[in-house]
This record gives sequence, structure tokens and C-alpha cells, in this order.
Amino acid sequence: MLPCYIKYEFRSNRQELDLEAIHAETDKLISQNSALEITYVEHAQFKQLCPNFRYELPSNQAVRLVKIDSLPPCPCCGTHVKSLKDLEGLRITKQKLKGNELTIFYEIV
Repeated sequence: MLPCYIKYEFRSNRQELDLEAIHAETDKLISQNSALEITYVEHAQFKQLCPNFRYELPSNQAVRLVKIDSLPPCPCCGTHVKSLKDLEGLRITKQKLKGNELTIFYEIV
């Protein structure tokens, strides 16, 4: 099975993250089954909602956004679930910091 991961790019203040704090917040959101909202927006609206997104997305396609409770929306990273309860067992396994890029690896057990 291929590893699951999310990549972030730091614009400033490059740092490793507190994985225990991330685990705690993730577990809280999943156990509360926090509201999960999926929307599709046009490219121009996506640029307004997510101005710091680092990759260029096709301008002729709608963008699938995921929003959890009061957190800001973000483009879908490919893990499609109907409910956060579907992510029970999510475990962050490691992080790798290379240059200005942080990769967080995870699995669902």
C-alpha cells in the first residue's frame, strides 16, 4: 500500500509541528463528528477563498473544497469521506521537513 501524506510549504518561520497536538485536535474533531461541508466553486472564487494555496489548479474546472466546522476551507486532497467518523483510527506516523516543505504521513488503522 502506498503511503498517505499531506505536504505543506512554509513561506516563513519554517518549523516542525507538534504531532501530539495535531493528534489531539484530529481525535477531537473526529470524535465530535464535526460538521463536514463539501462545495464546488469556480476557479476565481477558489482564488479568493484560498489565496495562499501554492499550486496552480486548472482554471476551466470547478474546485472541490472541504470545510470542517469553523476551520478555513481547503481544496480536497483526495480522502473522500461522508463523515469525519469514517476517519476513526487515523494515526499520524511521521513528519519530514525538507527545505521549506513539510510532509506529514498518516494511516487509518
